[in-house]
Amino acid sequence: MQSGICQVSRVKYNFDFDELLEFPIRVCDLTKNSTLSLSLFSMDHEEALAKIRLELFDKQGALKQGTQSISL
Repeated sequence: MQSGICQVSRVKYNFDFDELLEFPIRVCDLTKNSTLSLSLFSMDHEEALAKIRLELFDKQGALKQGTQSISL
């Protein structure tokens, strides 16, 4: 299980996120420059608390595989 600390306005929030993300798209339908963008929002803020963009393919055009760890 991944855990982390998000700091907003000097207040720390602990969170755990251990969910498998599945998308209804086939790999053969993606282009080699496809990316996955994730944004973390709070119910108290209109703007995103954190954002990340992951490239889905490596420099040789092969799909990246395995578990990807991210830090927001």
